[in-house]
Amino acid sequence: MTHVVGRDSAVATRVERYAGLYGWTVERAGGEWRLCFGNGLAGVFVPAAAVPETMAALRSQDALGPVIELSGPPSGSVFLAERNGQVLSSRDLPVGVRVLDCPQQVPIPPPGGYSAQARWAVPPDRAHRVLPLVATVIAAKR
Repeated sequence: MTHVVGRDSAVATRVERYAGLYGWTVERAGGEWRLCFGNGLAGVFVPAAAVPETMAALRSQDALGPVIELSGPPSGSVFLAERNGQVLSSRDLPVGVRVLDCPQQVPIPPPGGYSAQARWAVPPDRAHRVLPLVATVIAAKR
């Protein structure tokens, strides 16, 4: 189920595009729009120093999906990914990398807008809606 919680403005209408086009759930909390992980959608947090190499590796595999840059702390980016049921422990992950899943959330900028806490480093693309697997993003970081 996808939905938008906290509809109160024209920005909410733009944010609804995430639910309609991509099947994501977004909520308004504390004055900020937030992307909710779950239902197969996960995020892979990568520390800022490793973001360029991770993006380059995913791009070379044609597997780079949407990426949200967070202002921190800690500074880094969240690579949106498909969860695919894989279970990982923290020792399976490179240093500083975290997998974000339900009930975690991250700030999300509205389409064509901005957020004080987040910006699109790689915005969602209607023509390329398939997300990389969590394992693919982690492998790109290694």
